[in-house]
Amino acid sequence: MDINKIAIKGTTQDHLEIEDISDDLVISKDGSCSMILKTSSVNFDLLSVREQEAMIYAYAAMINSLTFPIQIL
Repeated sequence: MDINKIAIKGTTQDHLEIEDISDDLVISKDGSCSMILKTSSVNFDLLSVREQEAMIYAYAAMINSLTFPIQIL
């Protein structure tokens, strides 16, 4: 038997809830989409008070502008 001619009967993909990954979107088998973002860290304590406030206001504005569920880990 040639190992290259044996049909694969099952794969890991059969057990995952992911249908496809396209244009930075994870498309689930149920049709929903997710996007995963990677951010860099900021040493908040080293920022001036003014920079800290600007960072907080920018983060709050971003969170308040969302019209969909978000999970932050």
